[in-house]
Amino acid sequence: MEEKEKKIMVSDVKVGVPDIVMDMAKVAVEKADVGILEKLVEMRRQLKDEWAKERFFEALSAFQAELKPVKKTKAVKNKDGTIRYHYATFDDIVSAIQPLLEKYGLSYHFKTSFDAKSVTVDCIVTHREGHSETTSFKAPIEFSGRMLPIQEWGSALTYSKRYSLSLALGLATEEDTDMVVEEHPVEKLPEKPPEQTFIRQEQKPKIIKPVIEIEKDEEQRLSPEASSAYAEQIIKHLATYKNIFQLRNGWKKHYEEWKAKLQPEDFAEVVRFKDDLKVKLTEDAEYGDKDDDR
Repeated sequence: MEEKEKKIMVSDVKVGVPDIVMDMAKVAVEKADVGILEKLVEMRRQLKDEWAKERFFEALSAFQAELKPVKKTKAVKNKDGTIRYHYATFDDIVSAIQPLLEKYGLSYHFKTSFDAKSVTVDCIVTHREGHSETTSFKAPIEFSGRMLPIQEWGSALTYSKRYSLSLALGLATEEDTDMVVEEHPVEKLPEKPPEQTFIRQEQKPKIIKPVIEIEKDEEQRLSPEASSAYAEQIIKHLATYKNIFQLRNGWKKHYEEWKAKLQPEDFAEVVRFKDDLKVKLTEDAEYGDKDDDR
């Protein structure tokens, strides 16, 4: 009975004030009961908000189901002219999503705020029925000296807009296959022979057993809660990389470990952050090269 009444009221909101609320309002007017009228107004507002929220997530779900991965059209080249990888620019993302946003009654806008060393962008996605959701992203300003200060701010702002919009809409980009490029091979030093440690027979069970247990634990995938927390730590760690070479080497070093430990959805989130960070660091390097040329 309760479920039936809810369905009737929510569907009525779509075309106007629910009949039940109107009937109660007539009684309240006849009795001149202001208290009941105030409660009815609040009830109507809550019903309208509930209905608008349902329509928002229905539209967002349909939008995500129909949208294909955004293609990466921007090429980043090596010094010899060969293509290192491609990435999706902010314009690529907007061009891909705009038709479907209009189709499903969705829109977005940004609000920005600045402090001494960072920029924060709020991406607000709104449905035509009035409900909206906000996703925030904060990017630090490094002031590396390779770009003018205004370029540092512009790069961080573009990066924050791209990433906050992608998070808000749940966007995915087509994965590039040439992330690892050996540009600066590191000369390997001769390996030091392992030190010989003599262990008495009675000590072996106490020393070897904990090592075996640790290795076994490392082979197991983390629980969803632990995986989510670990993914946040990884993203914070990746954000400390200051250039594309640090990112490439760090990713190559930890890729297998992170993929084995994280839940698939958490690993996908880390990959998305890595891709966007790679674009930002590449843009920073390109801006720096242009300044050097001048």
